[in-house]
Order: sequence, then C-alpha cells, then structure tokens
Amino acid sequence: MTDTCVTLLNPVDEKRCRTLAKLDLTAKAQWPEMLLLGAFARDLLFWHMHGIESHRETMDVDIVVQMKDLDAYNRFRSSLMEKGFTDKDVDFPGLRDTETNVEVDLLPFGEIAKDGVITDWPEIDDSWSVVGMQEAYDHAWRLEISVNGNTHMFRFVSVPGLVLLKIVAVFDRPKRRYQRDTYDIGFVIKEYLNIGNKIRLLNPPHDDILDKVDSDLDRATACLLGREISSMVSESTKRYVVDLLAKEVKSQSYCLFTQGLQDSLCRGSFPRARIIVGDILDGLKWGRQGQIV
Repeated sequence: MTDTCVTLLNPVDEKRCRTLAKLDLTAKAQWPEMLLLGAFARDLLFWHMHGIESHRETMDVDIVVQMKDLDAYNRFRSSLMEKGFTDKDVDFPGLRDTETNVEVDLLPFGEIAKDGVITDWPEIDDSWSVVGMQEAYDHAWRLEISVNGNTHMFRFVSVPGLVLLKIVAVFDRPKRRYQRDTYDIGFVIKEYLNIGNKIRLLNPPHDDILDKVDSDLDRATACLLGREISSMVSESTKRYVVDLLAKEVKSQSYCLFTQGLQDSLCRGSFPRARIIVGDILDGLKWGRQGQIV
C-alpha cells in the first residue's frame, strides 16, 4: 500500500466524519480495513486535498470491504444496523446512518467473488464485477480523521485506482453507471495535471508523452493515467481493461464509454473522445520497465 497519509486543505464535513467513525469502530474488530471509493474519494483527491471542485456533489459514502462469503457480508451489515444504520430506500446494497442521514453504499470484494464476479447478492438482480478492487486496495492512500478525540484511519483509492474502477464500472453496469463514471473520468483528465503532476511529463520515465500527443495536455494526461494504472495492476486485470478499451477504439458501432467522454470532456466531439480512449489504451500497454507490451 502507498504509505501516504494525506493532509486536507478542506476538511470533511462533521456529519460524514461521524458516520465514518461509526463505520470504523464497527468494522475494525472483525474485518479488514475498509476502502473508500466513488464520488467521495474523488472529492477527497481533488476538493479536500487541493481545493478543486467537481461540481457533482455527493453526501454518500462508498466503501468496499474484503469478505469471504455472503454470510460474512450479511454479518457486517447486521453489525452496522445494530449501531444505528438502516436499509436505504432504494434497490441497492446500501445503508443509511439514522443519526447523520448519511447514506453508505456497502460493497464486498475478495473471496466472495468467483472469477472476479459476485453473482449471488439478494439486493440486486445482476452480477457485479470486482476486477481491479484488490489492486485499488493495495495501492490506496490513507485518510486520518478525528472524532470526539478519537483518531480513525481509512484507506481511499488513489487517482489511478479511481479511474481503473470507474472504467470497469462503465462496462460492467452501463445503464446504471456510464454517465456519472465517464463524467468523473473526464473531470480527472481535465484536472489531474493541476494537482502536482505537470512536472512528471517533463521528467523520465514519462517525458516522451508530450511528443507522442503533439503537446495536447488532455491526451497526455490520459496516457499518463493509463501508464499509472498499468504499473499497479496484475497482468490479468491489465488484459481485461485493455480488451475493453480496444473494442471501443476499433468498433464502428455504438461505443458507450467513448460517448461518455465525448459528453464530459470533448465538447461533443466523438472522434476526439475516441482518440483519448486510445491514449488511455496506449498508456495501459506501457510495461513496468517502460516498454510497450
């Protein structure tokens, strides 16, 4: 895991801190550390750390926890409900903190998944891919919060981990996810250089990128993110994501991921969106030693 404990420019609101503290106190005795992801993690990475707003506000908290099986997942849910959580009023595996009214989407990964997919959740009527979850967990950063004098530590996804999981989600649950997840990927591409990453394009091993993309900064960012994802994932996960994006680049038919970037990043230009998908793909094919694989 990345041993970076972040400093926040803008603190997390008090209600969400109280909910996070309650989650931590309930989980730490029996389950591995939780991983914060989704829109809240995006806001941690950009707004809370750097003062860059996404303009897509959320009060929800998305977490994943390693679980052996469905029984372990249900026991964890039951423990949370004993601490004041209740079921959300929607068809999704989530809870609501009755004290703060903060909603929590609670997702398992780990042994509960078979071949990277969870198929037996009673709350939802389709399968759920957890491809990339382990890598995002292993390369997470740390967030420390203090509530009532007690310190609570959480893992939260890095920017490459966030983009990885959102790419997987777009293809796994397109009707539910593609608009908001491609919006977030577009936002990351727009802003990633503004959180201390411009200098990385001027120094090895990434100083070749600007020449490859004719100094186009959005394209350079897409390629850089692809490389960072490549450096953190297993070969099987890399191949899975490469295959998804390669179909988008080559297809002559409807391409949902590309269309999402067309709307969120490329001012309606589908050809430019397809080029940027290709840049992410080229970055993913970049090996750990810099070679193209």
